[in-house]
Amino acid sequence: QLAEGGISSGAFNPAAEGRVTLSEGTHLLTTNATIGGAGEFVCSGGTVTNLALGSGTVTNRISGGTVYFDRPGGSTMPNLLITGGALNGSGGVTVSGLTLWTDGTIGSAGGVTANGLLIITNTVQRDLSGVLRNGGQAYWDAGTIRIRNGVLENLTNGVFDLTFDATTTTDGGNSRTINNAGLWRKSAGTGTANMQAPFNNNGTVEVNSGTLQLAEGGISSGAFNPASEGRVTLSGGTHVLTTNATFGG
Repeated sequence: QLAEGGISSGAFNPAAEGRVTLSEGTHLLTTNATIGGAGEFVCSGGTVTNLALGSGTVTNRISGGTVYFDRPGGSTMPNLLITGGALNGSGGVTVSGLTLWTDGTIGSAGGVTANGLLIITNTVQRDLSGVLRNGGQAYWDAGTIRIRNGVLENLTNGVFDLTFDATTTTDGGNSRTINNAGLWRKSAGTGTANMQAPFNNNGTVEVNSGTLQLAEGGISSGAFNPASEGRVTLSGGTHVLTTNATFGG
């Protein structure tokens, strides 16, 4: 446990049963720093500016404090767990393996790009005031996402699966957007999943169960394919469905 800050340009390599914890103070990990190994690298408090690169199978966990990912061109890491605290910064981070978001804030302008498995779970409200991108397989199975000057984006190769009656909220007066270029699917939940943000669909929307409610408009050139037990409802805002948009299912 490193409890009083520091400046590091070296390697942190926790083994599978090991952990490095930055718990207090102000830490700077320079562009020469690396985080590897097979254990955990934990930020539980204080302020961390992380310019390092990740390697191996290490799991990076943010459970408290504020972490700024400011590496020019962005950082990369194998696994990222956000269980509290705040992930900020301009450089962004790309995750190749597991991205788990159970609590805390994603406020990074550079964004978090989950190219492996993204799991959003835990019955709490979490804040998105930056950018969260899914380029792999995402499951959202519990809790709400409050989008406050943020963007939730499903990329071309992404599958974003709502496995319950999910809700995005806002506290009003903030910019918020959901962009879908891949497959956005509501696979479970017999009630209503309410997207309280402009929803731009340039991919495919599937509703296999219940209702997907798009409550704040959007511009769509993609496909809407509700199944026999599904429904898409445009309930508020201004919606534009271009000549390329299709309705099927």
